[in-house]
Amino acid sequence: MLYTVILAGGQGKRFSINSEVPKQFVALQNSKTMLEKTYELAKKISPKEKIFVVGLKEYRDKIRELIDIDDKNIILEPRCRDTYAAIMYATLKIKEIQPNAVLLFLPTDLLLDNELDVLRAITMGYNFVLGNLDKILVFGSRYGKLSNLLLDIKIGDIKEKQIYVSSISKKVSEVKDTGIYMAYIDTFLEHFNYKELQEMKKAIKEDRLDEYYRHIRPISMTDRLLESDGRLVTMIIDSKIIDADTREDILNIISIRDEITV
Repeated sequence: MLYTVILAGGQGKRFSINSEVPKQFVALQNSKTMLEKTYELAKKISPKEKIFVVGLKEYRDKIRELIDIDDKNIILEPRCRDTYAAIMYATLKIKEIQPNAVLLFLPTDLLLDNELDVLRAITMGYNFVLGNLDKILVFGSRYGKLSNLLLDIKIGDIKEKQIYVSSISKKVSEVKDTGIYMAYIDTFLEHFNYKELQEMKKAIKEDRLDEYYRHIRPISMTDRLLESDGRLVTMIIDSKIIDADTREDILNIISIRDEITV
């Protein structure tokens, strides 16, 4: 069973004119925020009760204001420590609810050219994960900023980290990280640093997560996966996907006519 987790804990403020507004709460097209648009996508993937949102404690009220989600489905972090810590925390929390779940993590800062292509890739990815429970699937795109480069390889090439590339189009020569991940829940747990995982478990049990988060090294999930000796599989979403880092990214890379507001 597929659980979808929306990563909405970032403090990315360069995107907005108003630097006090994180980009997941910035309204784009049709006055919908990036969080709302991601939640709409998530509802096409998983039923409402299997959708979770990870955000900072200070974002609780804003999340509840924007989307129709139960409190028990909001996972609150004490502070921002990038996607690795957020995904580890969410994985541990959902493990308590459904030990055999397949988890899909969606960032809120992606602009999708064709949602159907994304949904098709996620369906293919889910079927792949069910048949390959020891793999972590990272979705890539041919489009994006070079600073987000995941791999620069040809189809079929094998790198030293045992990373393989599969593709819908079979015409991809460069792969950008979208920050979308999928795997069986225990596979995520196996790929986390063992010491860090045990420390987080203990911090959760002893109700001192805030203290623990103060000492976490901020790192993205992809960077940590590439540091590990596990097997990572990249599937290409054959559609334009842009990581919205700043307003200029949108205006310069993808054509969006609607006004960006806050």
